[in-house]
Amino acid sequence: MGDNLDVVGAKTDSLTKWIGNLLGPALFIFVFVTHPFDLPEKGNEVVAAFLWMLVWWITESVPLAVTALLPIVLFTLLDVMSLDDALVPYSNKIVYLFFGGFVLALGLEEHNLHKRIALAIIGLTGVSPKRLIF
Repeated sequence: MGDNLDVVGAKTDSLTKWIGNLLGPALFIFVFVTHPFDLPEKGNEVVAAFLWMLVWWITESVPLAVTALLPIVLFTLLDVMSLDDALVPYSNKIVYLFFGGFVLALGLEEHNLHKRIALAIIGLTGVSPKRLIF
């Protein structure tokens, strides 16, 4: 019975992603063309980009990293702001610190270096609990 739920869940998930892939850009185009909000032209363009991101974020139709990078592309192409200004929120030193840590962690995991280090420590200390804690 659990297998049937997984199949139904997979179909629903696939449908949600498909809808999100269509609805996000469609909302963007609708707001971009019709200007339904009482805002300046650039304001409507920002709202259009926001709605696209919102749909993709809720439906997770694309990876969240892709959704997060949409403002860089859209705001630059629509001339809402320059590329340098669009990149400012992504260029905090802490963001790069975390990014570097994640890249190192992925490299360690890819080459099983974390296991090698653990085995080397066990080889030096032995397997007794007191020696491992030391």
